[in-house]
Amino acid sequence: MRLLTILIVSLLAQLAGGAVNASNHDIGSSNKDPRKLITIFRYRGVEPDTNSSVQFGMFVGLIEQKFANLREHFVKEIDQGAESSVVKYIDTISIKPNKEGELPGSNSLVRDWMLAEIDLLQVLRGTMFTTPQGDANLMTRSHFVEDPVQGNLRNFSIRLKLTEDEYANTRDSHSLVILYSIATEAKRMGVEPSQIAVIVSYALNSIADLERRSGPLQGEMLEIKNAWQEFKNAL
Repeated sequence: MRLLTILIVSLLAQLAGGAVNASNHDIGSSNKDPRKLITIFRYRGVEPDTNSSVQFGMFVGLIEQKFANLREHFVKEIDQGAESSVVKYIDTISIKPNKEGELPGSNSLVRDWMLAEIDLLQVLRGTMFTTPQGDANLMTRSHFVEDPVQGNLRNFSIRLKLTEDEYANTRDSHSLVILYSIATEAKRMGVEPSQIAVIVSYALNSIADLERRSGPLQGEMLEIKNAWQEFKNAL
């Protein structure tokens, strides 16, 4: 109901000629605390009590496991380990399915909802369909408001097959967009650049590994690579 209320209010504001200006968004601009929730909406094509629901549950489980593995990796690689600012921040982050419904297609409405949900770091949503051979094909759309004061929404897309052969790709491609939101938020909160640089190094190494396996990146994955390169240059 809360999501529905926010969407109705936002639509009425736009119809009245007063579309939300994210740079003046009272809730977003007052958010000085780190955002700690990554939510995954049920993908289109996933129906309860069907095989598609089982496969989607496996997909969510893979993301959760990869996130736990990333945490352990950074404990080993970052000075101060579990006591470092980055790892302490990661320890506050939770990944949870969102059962409220589907987000609207409009990026401006997605942005307004995310700004109102001040604890929300990133949203994953998408579409899943199954081939006659039983392989699950997923199209993920990631949304992340890089700066809650300016309200600039960053969108990433990932296409993949959820098969045993693609297990490594599944984990790496989604970890890249999750880590991007974590690194950007850590930078916003003033975490030491040397700690954030460890995340950047992991991301760029993962991208290089993807290129070794699949050749030069194109399309959505190339956009993700370019975003990480720009982040590194600005760090």
